[in-house]
Amino acid sequence: IGSVTEAGARVWVRTDATRRVALHLVDESRPSEAPVVAYAYPRPEDDFAATMEVTGLRPERSYRVFTEVDGLLSGTPGSFATPPVTGTPASFRIAFGSCARTDAQPIFGPIRAAAPDLFLFVGDNPYGNTDDLGSLWWFYRTALAIPERAALLAATPTLAIWDDHDYVGNNTDGSAPGRATALRAFGDYWPNPSAGLPTAPGVFFHASWADVDFFMLDDRYERGTEAAPGAEIIGDAQAAWLETALRDSTATFRVIASGSIFSQSGDETWLDYPASRSRLFDFIRDQGIPGVVLISGDIHRSHLRRIHRVAAGGYDLPEVVSSPLANVNSACPASGEPDAEVLACLDANRYFAVLDVDTTLADPRIVARILDETGVEQATLTIRRSELE
Repeated sequence: IGSVTEAGARVWVRTDATRRVALHLVDESRPSEAPVVAYAYPRPEDDFAATMEVTGLRPERSYRVFTEVDGLLSGTPGSFATPPVTGTPASFRIAFGSCARTDAQPIFGPIRAAAPDLFLFVGDNPYGNTDDLGSLWWFYRTALAIPERAALLAATPTLAIWDDHDYVGNNTDGSAPGRATALRAFGDYWPNPSAGLPTAPGVFFHASWADVDFFMLDDRYERGTEAAPGAEIIGDAQAAWLETALRDSTATFRVIASGSIFSQSGDETWLDYPASRSRLFDFIRDQGIPGVVLISGDIHRSHLRRIHRVAAGGYDLPEVVSSPLANVNSACPASGEPDAEVLACLDANRYFAVLDVDTTLADPRIVARILDETGVEQATLTIRRSELE
């Protein structure tokens, strides 16, 4: 289950050959009816993967989906619930994480048990590390075949962006010759609502859930060389798109997701691209954009942070870093290297993050939690809307 809105959904399937796939939809309020709502004929040039569009849905309804392949029911039934009408105050749960490399990924069991309304992959979703199309497809197929992961994705709306390891390779940037191939493979396997702009390729897009907007960034396709003066991490066209979208948003919270973290130097972060970081943070301040929350991954440890911006005339920006889902850990900075922005740093387990959003309150809030691979809470940060102005 990919992108889900109040009125529609995108459902991804893969077959073993070009066959007719019919998608049946069951509205839980009318369980005896299972009409066909979409067809697909997966093609070999797309690795026999296809995304089907479902329209005419109603907000805050539960649905089940079944696939019929060449006239026979096949595959795992899916399920999802549509969000409230866009802009409506609501209480809901988002989960996210990054860096899922190993063959065993038990963490997706506790993620499913946490019952998120939406799950976000924020990079290094499989580790392809290649520009070969067939190999990239293989890594995506292998990741989706992991039982706990497959169960979550069949029952939870899911959105995704990439970072270096599911782009072309470790620390690769916009000069990578295989970037168009990586973009093609990504599009074959992730049923996001959109990808980039007609004049600016990439995986970035905007999505909404109730009165929270998500700005999912592409930090690789136009990433400049770190050492180059004025190098940008997302490119001018994407930066302009983001600025317009942030300014036009009326959401209570505006969540900006990036594979690379926004803070802490020396870890291939936005701090290594000061021109891009200053442009974004100064725009938020100068345009009076309220309610911004940052989420990220990549660094194989999890953080709760507040990036100091009050002295610069803005408000402190909360950042929730969730990593790794299934990979080795990297150590938190030594105690002799204090970082006043860090509220919590976790480096002894596998982790995922949960954002419990409640915009029905007089002072809307997000409670950010870092949980380990058994589902036990390790750290918490409460983010109030009144703090983000």
